[in-house]
Amino acid sequence: MGIPTVATALALSGGLTWAMGAAEPTAQGHPTRSFDGSCDFSGTVVFDPPLTNFERATRQRATAVGRCSGKFTTVNGHKHQLDHERVLYRATSSGDLSCASSTAKGAGTLEYEGHKLRFRLSEDRVTAGGTLGLAGKAGGAFEAALEPTGDLATTVRKCSGKGLPQTDVKFSGSSTPTISG
Repeated sequence: MGIPTVATALALSGGLTWAMGAAEPTAQGHPTRSFDGSCDFSGTVVFDPPLTNFERATRQRATAVGRCSGKFTTVNGHKHQLDHERVLYRATSSGDLSCASSTAKGAGTLEYEGHKLRFRLSEDRVTAGGTLGLAGKAGGAFEAALEPTGDLATTVRKCSGKGLPQTDVKFSGSSTPTISG
């Protein structure tokens, strides 16, 4: 599968690096989780309804597993040093989406050993390229470049027919300067 969205972003992506600092309090004074490091993710994005060549209100759900290196700090301040450790990415978003373009907004989590770092996301995509931006619920951000995966001919055929119900994704990126949530 190929072209679409993840928040199409994942689907089309290319690289994702996460950076975060120590557990910092939110505006409400509650401590948060943070991550400082880098990750490479691959997974699947599911579209409801399936993407076609025509924009329509669509919800997308992305799940990806990443191998991350860096420091993950839990809500109690415990620091975990990661060396290609498994981290789970989950996100849902919605917007007017098509195989040709999308603008979606949503939310998700990065999860390491049951500790969830929450973020808001925005995705802007034209055909197979675009950007995925994550903003930590307690601050920080990063952007990832989206690149296509899978067989382009199959994706085009599905988009022109009954629609593309899901697509594989790969992504990497970098935080600016940190992300926490």
